[in-house]
Amino acid sequence: MSEPTEASVVIILNEDKKVLALRRSADSITYPGYWSFPGGGADPGEDPFECGIRECREETTLEISDLEFIMCNYVNGKAIKFFWTKSFSGTVTLDEENTDFRWVHLAQIGSLMPFIPIPRKLRLFIRQLVRGEIS
Repeated sequence: MSEPTEASVVIILNEDKKVLALRRSADSITYPGYWSFPGGGADPGEDPFECGIRECREETTLEISDLEFIMCNYVNGKAIKFFWTKSFSGTVTLDEENTDFRWVHLAQIGSLMPFIPIPRKLRLFIRQLVRGEIS
């Protein structure tokens, strides 16, 4: 199976204005041991919104909805689409791809090291979201 050329990443915001961060397992193909947001590669022909929903469900068991598109970032020929939502239900139960999770304020992301690089535009968006400038 070839490497997907598209991926979806979802920033999940809870009622305390914290975002969900996951720690990748040590045997992860990309960024082993790094912290990241839920997400992953799209299946062939899969809609980016559906990919984000599926990846969140697989990685955390959370059921998410009402995804809103933030931006697309291109890395090594892969289109990574970023979304956000505050609509979710359930409690986090991790799959084998991740070993830990935390709900963190944006300012705390820097303390979760190492963290997968976050595009500057995305970091600014999250800051606005947490401040309530975006609803």
